[in-house]
Amino acid sequence: MTRSAKEIYRDVTAHIKAEQRAQEEALAQKIEALKSEKLPALEGSEKQIAWAADIRLRKLAELEQMMEEALAEMPGENELIEAQGREYKTRLLKITRAATWIDARKSSVDHIISTVCRSLGI
Repeated sequence: MTRSAKEIYRDVTAHIKAEQRAQEEALAQKIEALKSEKLPALEGSEKQIAWAADIRLRKLAELEQMMEEALAEMPGENELIEAQGREYKTRLLKITRAATWIDARKSSVDHIISTVCRSLGI
C-alpha cells in the first residue's frame, strides 16, 4: 500500500513536533533544577531582572543540553567537555546586567559566549 504525500507529510510533521515537545520538556526540567542554584544577582529594574532571570535560566539549561549532546557524541572526551562546560557556565554567570541578557535573548549560547562575553571582557 502506497502512502500519499499528504500522509507522509502529516507523519513527518507529527514526528518533528513530538521531538520538539520532548526537547522543550527536557529543557523545562533543566530550568527547574537550575532554579535551586544560587546564581549571582542581576542588576537592572525589577521588570528587567524578572525577565532576564528567565532568559538566563533558559540559556544555562541550553548550555547543559549542549554539553550532554557533546558527551553523547564524544564519550572519550568527558573531562575536556565537562571542563569546557564549567568554564562556559562561569563566563555566562559573570553577565549580571539584566539588559545584556534581554538583548541576547534570541542569541544562541555559542553566540553569547563567543561574542557577548568577549565584548564584555569576560
